[in-house]
Amino acid sequence: MSALRAVTFDLWQTLILDTPEGLRRARADRVDGLHAVLARAGHRVDVAEVQSAYDAVGRGLEPVWAEHRDIGSRGQVRMLLEVLGIDGNVPSDGRVMDALDEAYRLPILRSLPVANAGAAEVLG
Repeated sequence: MSALRAVTFDLWQTLILDTPEGLRRARADRVDGLHAVLARAGHRVDVAEVQSAYDAVGRGLEPVWAEHRDIGSRGQVRMLLEVLGIDGNVPSDGRVMDALDEAYRLPILRSLPVANAGAAEVLG
C-alpha cells in the first residue's frame, strides 16, 4: 500500500468565498474595463450591451462548471465577444485580446474573497 502523498482541495467557493460586494465591484470593473478596451479598438458597443453579454457569459458558464470543466479567462472573453457578435473581429492573439483578458482577470484581485468558516482549521 502506498503512502498518501498529496491532498487537493477545491479553492473557490469551498475554501474561499466571494462576498456580494466583491462580486458587484468585480462585475462593474470588468464591464467598464472590457467596454473601454473594445472602444479603444474601434468596436462600437455600449456599456449596457457589455453588461448584458457579461451576464450571458455567466449563464453560459454554469453548464461548463457543472461538468467540472473550465475554459479559462480567454475562453470566457471569447464567449463575451461571441455574444456581442464581434468574435470574428478580434484575433485570438494580439494586444486587443491581451487587454480584454487583463480587463476580465484583474478586477477579481481588487475584490478579494474571504476565507470560508473552518478553512484555516482544515488546512492547519
